[in-house]
Amino acid sequence: MKPLLLIFVIIALLVAPQIYTSVYTYKNINLKAQDAHNMIKAELIRPGEQDGYVRVVGAGGRFTEKKMHDSLMDDDNKKLQYGYTWHWQGIKKVTASAPGLDKAHHFVNSYLVGFSPFYTEHLWVPLYTLAMRKRYEYDHIQYSSYNEVWQNSRQAFYYTRGDCEDHALILADWLISLGHDARVVVGAYKGGGHAWVVLFKDGSEYLLEATSKRKQRNTDSYKLASLQTDYQPQYQFNRNKFWFNTGSINTTRYSGESWIFKSRFISTAPVEYR
Repeated sequence: MKPLLLIFVIIALLVAPQIYTSVYTYKNINLKAQDAHNMIKAELIRPGEQDGYVRVVGAGGRFTEKKMHDSLMDDDNKKLQYGYTWHWQGIKKVTASAPGLDKAHHFVNSYLVGFSPFYTEHLWVPLYTLAMRKRYEYDHIQYSSYNEVWQNSRQAFYYTRGDCEDHALILADWLISLGHDARVVVGAYKGGGHAWVVLFKDGSEYLLEATSKRKQRNTDSYKLASLQTDYQPQYQFNRNKFWFNTGSINTTRYSGESWIFKSRFISTAPVEYR
């Protein structure tokens, strides 16, 4: 019995630190989130925070927010209530915009404001944290006069309600801040409009369903994108680049020849917001 007891003691000593680390991380997620909340006292709607313009690949000039707003007002006021993809100098689908909490349209890249609630070495923590703290709610319910309203990544963390793009924006921006190649993807899921996150890591592509409320304390909720056939991606973006899918909407790949780099977003936000 003594050798067996000795083996048991050795195994316990090896496993105990890992168990402690997992439990410690789990117990402190809410605490870290609350600390981050207390540290940020500024208003969540910050004038100028999302200012910027777009440089379109293969075209000249700047596509500015002013030009975008002028076009929306001249064309159809109803477009102010929805997301919109844009053509520029004869080039189609070069970028996209959506109305924010300030009820003004902004380029989609600008909704990734470089926000990270807190640092973590655990890849599962951002998705787990969102599952705990943010409730899914449709825009037309939360904002009675607007059918589409995007929260930027900072707002999406502190507002406790939001729909798919709000979840996706904070998840992607958080992962980017942690050094990962993450992008927000906009398209359809089972026939309805949707937004999600794709993560490029170690040569693989993972599809992250940001609205998932499965509270898993591991990376099992990070599924290979190649197996997720119900998603139909139209475009994807990070903080400064925009790609459009020129191939099949039924693709399960988020890189390759069908994904065309269309434009680059240049922020002109005040320095204190960057």
